[in-house]
Parts: sequence; structure tokens; C-alpha cells
Amino acid sequence: CSQSQDYFDVGYKVYMGPKRYFVTSDVGRGRIQWYAFVAVAEGEEVPQDPLEKREYVKAAFQGWSSQISDLLDATPANTVEDRSLYDRPPSVLKSWADGPVALLGDACHAMMPNLGQGGGQAMEDAHCILQKLKDLTDRRQVPDALQDYYRSRIFRASAVQGLSRVASDILLGTFTFPWKAEEGLSAPYGKGRGDVSYESVVVNYLRHILPGAFTAQFTFLYSFHPYKWSKEEVKVLVADVMDRHKKEAAESWQRRQDAVEKGEVEKFEEECRQESFFALVAQVAGGIEQK
Repeated sequence: CSQSQDYFDVGYKVYMGPKRYFVTSDVGRGRIQWYAFVAVAEGEEVPQDPLEKREYVKAAFQGWSSQISDLLDATPANTVEDRSLYDRPPSVLKSWADGPVALLGDACHAMMPNLGQGGGQAMEDAHCILQKLKDLTDRRQVPDALQDYYRSRIFRASAVQGLSRVASDILLGTFTFPWKAEEGLSAPYGKGRGDVSYESVVVNYLRHILPGAFTAQFTFLYSFHPYKWSKEEVKVLVADVMDRHKKEAAESWQRRQDAVEKGEVEKFEEECRQESFFALVAQVAGGIEQK
């Protein structure tokens, strides 16, 4: 649990810099989840020891916002995980379905996480499969229905894969300190810190087109939603969530404060710790291998 002054006002933050960026998001009950994205050179070793892993992240973002260092200091080392990120080209020449079996989600269209669409596209796949199968009357109809599912989803999923890759390339490749015309051709803050280059000029002028690009991008990403919420429904839902959220966060922060006063912080953090999705998948995979 980590309490910040703007916890209820800003649910998602992105700190950006050359070849790396840091993301924080509010995940309820007074907790903050964070991701550190770093372009790691091929062959570079990432520490495996939990304490060393956390220090590796701190070193990567040294000199950045104090909110990042405060958050890292408040993070139990044994909860820090690392993983490499991979995507794949769209499977436009090979169906996701074979007979009565079909793939969905990352199994058939893995993508970079920069648009938060890996899980979203898996849910869209599942909804599409449901629609294709719900009215069948004979098992022999299943293979054709699953091929129809593939044909219905391949172009949208491929487009989202492409958008995710472009976002990843911009954030971890092109993004740098922006060049400002009023500073001339020099590098007032040092080499690579705003001097004239292809990347710095692009980043400077991107700010003029990004608002419109983001609006178009997210309109497309969320256009699949099968239920159209009214403004009043959204207002009621948000108010209910925020009321519950504030109550649960206050209770969690108080429990942590009590643990600090009793000298039982480690015990409290261990009680609050939850296995991540990736850790649970690894456990399941290990059990399957043993069988």
C-alpha cells in the first residue's frame, strides 16, 4: 500500500524518457501498481536477486521524479518481477482454428503491452466465439463456426497488434528530449538532451498531432464494446466505485500505519502480498510438466 497526495485524482501516470518509461496505476484498496519499461541491450543481464532487481530499476530511473523513487522504496523487493516482451506478426495466412479447436488472445496474436490491449483482445475473441457458437445445433457445425470466428477477428486483432508495435517503437525508440526552436541548434543540456536530431524534432512536433491521434486510436480500440453505456449509467457506476474505493483505501492505509507503529511492517506486507498472474501461470505450467 502506498499513499500519494493525488491518489484519488490521477489513476494512471506515465513518466517518459529516452529508451525507457515508468507507469503507475491505481489498482484499488490503497495500492499502486507500477511497470518499468527499459530497452535492454541484447545479452545484458538483469539481476535475479529481488533486492538487486529493485536496485536495478532504481538505478535505471535515478534522477527522475521523486515519486518514482518513493514508490520503489515502498515496494517489497520480493514482489518485483521482470520479463521480456515479445510480439509476433499477424497470422493472416494461417487460421487460428483447426477443426473443433481454436486459439485466442496472446496464443494467436501476441502484442506489445503499450496500449493495454493484450487482455482486451482476448476478451473480444471470447465474446466473438460465444456469438459464433451459441446458436449451433450440431457439433459438426463447430469447425466452420470457428473458421468464421477467425475471419471475423483477424483484421481487427492485426490492426491492434500494429498499433501496439508502433506505440512501443515510439516510446522505446523514437522518444527523446524534444528539440525547441528557441534554443537554436546547440545542446544546452548536453549531448542527446534536446540538440537537433531526427528524433528530437519529431518528438517536438508530435505534441501537435497526438491529441487527435489518441482520440482516433482509443475510439477504435473501444468501439467493439457490445454494450453502450448511457452517461447516467456511467455517472452512477463511477460514483459507486469511487465511494467504495476511498473507504477501502483509507482502511488499508490505516492498517499499514498501525503495522508501522507496532514494528510489524514486514508481517503486514507479507499478508498483503498476492501472487501475480505470471507467477500463478508459472506454477500451473510447472505442475503440468511434472505430470
